[in-house]
Amino acid sequence: MAEAENNFARQPEFEPFWQGLRDGHFELPRCGDCGRFHWYPMIRCPHCISANIVWSRIDGRGRLYSWTVVRRAFAADFEDKVPYTVGLVEFGAAPGVRFVSEIVVAPAQALVIDMPVEPLFPATNEALPRILFAAVES
Repeated sequence: MAEAENNFARQPEFEPFWQGLRDGHFELPRCGDCGRFHWYPMIRCPHCISANIVWSRIDGRGRLYSWTVVRRAFAADFEDKVPYTVGLVEFGAAPGVRFVSEIVVAPAQALVIDMPVEPLFPATNEALPRILFAAVES
């Protein structure tokens, strides 16, 4: 399954996203015609079907919509990480987008719905770098 996900993420539509992460910033696809953001990258806007897709940098700060604690590794790459927290992040700068990522720097029991989170960009030269989000206590 992890291999299939990697192949999906290697599609050319994703490259501006990966390059943004390698450069230390967060970019999302947005329709140049209707102006709406979307995730996952697509060759056409899922809202108006326009092919005019542009990439827009956002600061990446968002709010925690939901989360879960993963206690069983479903892939060998994650066996040494369990337990870890995966969250669904919403962005004020990109209405309608929810992004799944690991939530770090806060114990799961301290998380609350609508808690502010901010992106962390681990230094890497990987082709598919990871983005993590840190919970920010108010």
